[in-house]
Amino acid sequence: MSNQMITVNNDSTDIETKIIEAANNLFLKYGVDKSTMGQIADEAGISRTSLNYYFRSKRNLLQKVIISLENKIVPTISILINDDNLSAIDKIESFVDEYINLIIKYP
Repeated sequence: MSNQMITVNNDSTDIETKIIEAANNLFLKYGVDKSTMGQIADEAGISRTSLNYYFRSKRNLLQKVIISLENKIVPTISILINDDNLSAIDKIESFVDEYINLIIKYP
């Protein structure tokens, strides 16, 4: 019985991840205001009802999208800053390069 619960939780996490990725894609393409919950549901391959189950509003979904992006960006930057093998100038240069790459990847 516990294996089923783990599977359900993993499925739930997978669906949330798909929704967040779909929302991120549409927010980048059309902007937050012009992206609809229906479009996000279609992009994620789920029903609008399911989308509302996971995220009650577009605002809640936007917050999760931002948190998801922060979780991708912050560790990368943190590794560069904490690298003891780099001088301060090298850290700054690496930080700027990595920051630009991340901005391009996650506008």
